[in-house]
Amino acid sequence: MMKYGFARLLTSVLILAGLAMSVLGLVMAAASLMSYSAVLMVPSSLGIAVGGVLLALVGFGFRALFDIAESLLATRGAS
Repeated sequence: MMKYGFARLLTSVLILAGLAMSVLGLVMAAASLMSYSAVLMVPSSLGIAVGGVLLALVGFGFRALFDIAESLLATRGAS
């Protein structure tokens, strides 16, 4: 029973966007190490990476909620 197919797609987009954001933040931090203003750029780049991880965790949390809701609907429909 694939009732939450669109929501599952949106959570996948959240997860992939969060992972891409964290990789981008780490790449920016590594690139800013070669700059003279690394003291200012590295913390903000690492903040972007941490924000990406949090976004991916939110996506995983919503995915878990939709899985729980789908299983509850399946058990109610079976009984």
